[in-house]
Amino acid sequence: MSYEQFHKLKQAFNISFATLGWFSISVSFTIYNKWFMQQWKGGFDYPILMTCLHMCIKVLITRTWAIYLYYTKFERIQELNWDTTLQLVYPIGILTAIDVMLSNLSILYIPLSLYVLGVTLLRGR
Repeated sequence: MSYEQFHKLKQAFNISFATLGWFSISVSFTIYNKWFMQQWKGGFDYPILMTCLHMCIKVLITRTWAIYLYYTKFERIQELNWDTTLQLVYPIGILTAIDVMLSNLSILYIPLSLYVLGVTLLRGR
């Protein structure tokens, strides 16, 4: 096996691992959110607050990973200029927050199996 083939195989494994990790974490959050909003002490009626907490958890995990990479592999995350931040980062962040908020709201009104089916089918496009 040549170095190039090994590198492609390693890259495919990394992509597969990241995809499976994302899917398992996403489904775990969904099941937890459903339980939390309907079962925990009679239900939690503030899905927008839960969205804010969800985003804070994502920031903590991302920052922890960035710090880990910096101190173990000396890989520094590139800083973005202000134009890129305004044109890409903010819109993606706002739309992601809206997506999570609407997902949390929908869990209150539809069965979990229908929700997971819809998310899987629609995000796969």
